[in-house]
Amino acid sequence: VAAEAGKLAREMGADLVLLHAVRTEPVLASGGVAPPQGHRAPPPDVADRRARIDGLADRLRSEGVKVSARVELCDDAPQELLLREAAAMAASYIVLGSHGHGRVFELLTGSVTQGVIWQARVPVVVVPSRGGIG
Repeated sequence: VAAEAGKLAREMGADLVLLHAVRTEPVLASGGVAPPQGHRAPPPDVADRRARIDGLADRLRSEGVKVSARVELCDDAPQELLLREAAAMAASYIVLGSHGHGRVFELLTGSVTQGVIWQARVPVVVVPSRGGIG
């Protein structure tokens, strides 16, 4: 996904922002009881995700792409964060990966990619992902 976004940025002479939206998780109180609303924490692998995004950005920079990288935590749906950030940056395109979990999974959980496609005000490029965030 990052490679395709980098290719598009190079061809357009554009800057690229790698933005990985990570949904926070509820923090459970003792006994497995959910605490009052607002007690959320990043997933345990958020540092690994940041390192991976930074590595992708470094690789793209070495290929001549002007790129910045961020991992943002969100309490709401990741597509809302992605759409807000795209609007704030006045993005020309949004490039997303499709994990291909299947129709039943997407029916039950929703699809970030699907949500962005339906609500985006700019073109959305969907790249089939081989898994993970890269």
